[in-house]
Amino acid sequence: MPFGSGGPQTALPCIFFFGGREPTLAAIRSAILTIAVSEANARLKEEVRAFWQAHPCGTKFADAEPGTRRFYELVEKHRYDGEWHIPAAAGFADTRGSLVLEIGCGLGTDGAQFAKAGAEYTGVDLTEAAIELARRRFELFNLPGHFQTADAERLEFADETFDVVYSHGVLHHTPDPETAVSEIHRVLKRGGRIRLPGFTRGKRPGPSSRPSVKCGSRLTFSTSVGCR
Repeated sequence: MPFGSGGPQTALPCIFFFGGREPTLAAIRSAILTIAVSEANARLKEEVRAFWQAHPCGTKFADAEPGTRRFYELVEKHRYDGEWHIPAAAGFADTRGSLVLEIGCGLGTDGAQFAKAGAEYTGVDLTEAAIELARRRFELFNLPGHFQTADAERLEFADETFDVVYSHGVLHHTPDPETAVSEIHRVLKRGGRIRLPGFTRGKRPGPSSRPSVKCGSRLTFSTSVGCR
């Protein structure tokens, strides 16, 4: 029985050590805690995946059949009418010729703007439902793009692949956002840009609050950073 499942049959983790010395009690406790946290994160991530699989983000804002041209038009209108800051914060217009990765592509609404601007766009999402709807949007509107399911904490791309990595209001849903940010840095080319517009309190965000900081600086949501 896997560790963490409870009961008398629960198996303790094997702890390896070197140099002829047994691990300290603190080291054993740390190893057990690490495994427990990992299992808790896995359960939380599955809950998040299941929710968005059943309720793809944005579908509730259109009273048209999902997957139809009218459906995508209504979703887009609602998004940019209500979140007018996104085009400037995302920087759609200045990505022509850039390799762009969007983490949490949802219905492909923002992805379509990157593609129309001339970016080489790749969208990933934790759910198959979102990927299917995003791919359908691109097909309907004759836009080029690549899509695949992916975990933000374990991106399946080589180091330094993308010029721009973009994610809007997504990373706070993952159990380990620090690992996700590390993955973003890994797949970003040297000199590339990270764009993480998100949610703020008390004011409406705009393009004026997009500071640039050096790689390795602490990242906050609602920001765009350049890696030099």
